[in-house]
Amino acid sequence: MKKTLQTILFLMVLLVALMIVPSICKATTYTVATEDDLKEKISTAEAGDIIKLSADIKLKDPIEINGKQITIDGDNHTITRDTETWVTGRVSASLITSGGTGTKVTLTNLKLTNSEKYGAQAYNGGYLALNNVTIGGCAYGGVLVNGGILEVIDLTLNKNNDLENNGIEIGKSSSIDSIPKVIMNGKITSTESDNVIYLATNDAMTEFDVENTDESEYKIYASGDKVVIADENNRILFESNSNPNVEIEAETYEERMVTITLNLNDKTIELPVVAGTTLTKEDLEHAINLQTLSLSNYKIVGYYVDSNFETEFNFDTEITENMDIFVKLETTEEKDTTPKTGVEDKIEFVIPMLIVSIIGLSAVLLKKKEF
Repeated sequence: MKKTLQTILFLMVLLVALMIVPSICKATTYTVATEDDLKEKISTAEAGDIIKLSADIKLKDPIEINGKQITIDGDNHTITRDTETWVTGRVSASLITSGGTGTKVTLTNLKLTNSEKYGAQAYNGGYLALNNVTIGGCAYGGVLVNGGILEVIDLTLNKNNDLENNGIEIGKSSSIDSIPKVIMNGKITSTESDNVIYLATNDAMTEFDVENTDESEYKIYASGDKVVIADENNRILFESNSNPNVEIEAETYEERMVTITLNLNDKTIELPVVAGTTLTKEDLEHAINLQTLSLSNYKIVGYYVDSNFETEFNFDTEITENMDIFVKLETTEEKDTTPKTGVEDKIEFVIPMLIVSIIGLSAVLLKKKEF
């Protein structure tokens, strides 16, 4: 009887497992080469499905994705606008839009270019993740976060809008309620240094959220009425425009940073670091360029906490507040180390003796001449 019950229990567990496994493993990868194929597979895709491009695709219409949780893998191909068939003037004219709460679109290994407006958009609660995505040549900007959620894993921005927005625009239309949000979970690079992040000033946005994952290489922070993106060394790479009308829910860059002032003779370098961290000699050496400081004829011989170079800086110390470090320098100009000969050692005596001898000899010759 006991064995029978065990057998029945085992069969029940097996039956449940067989029912669960197909639902877990049913994600499918589809390959597409045209706009029609891409749109068809998006419309029929199930949660977790992957749609992979096998060729570059030109769009005659925008792609708007709602209620799906899918990945579009470009396989290093490009999605662009077909300028011959694209109808201009539409309200929604981004190449790809993830729209609506519950929608999550991941774009990976993909290039987006030549959009009438934006390369991609996260709209009204829609979640958009960008991983190894390059966006360039778009008329309004790279990415629009219009009340949606943008996760940046690996994003490269080439030249886009010539005006205020080159990269990521954060805003909210008056017709939607969702608060825009940006999640940094990797890094962002840009060929342009200005307007990589743009806070919309002419719409209904009054607040937006910012989040950094623990694993993110770059971080995004609030800084006054702006946001900034800092690299792994906490150096600010990109800074947004100001928008005093928006409340930014984010960790503040200034609150988590302290400044190390490096003093080298009459030169100074300000080095921002995260409070609570420790420094290494390599960190300081990386921050100091003696040639740029017109100190190329010097070398660094030590780091001190006082200007008299009496107390060395302890590299095990956690930096918790602004502080000065004094860098002791030593000239690298070579001294004359040529061995001295006997004549050179006595040169100060030899020359006067020669002069006296010449005068004496001249006197003798003159005296002889008189006779």
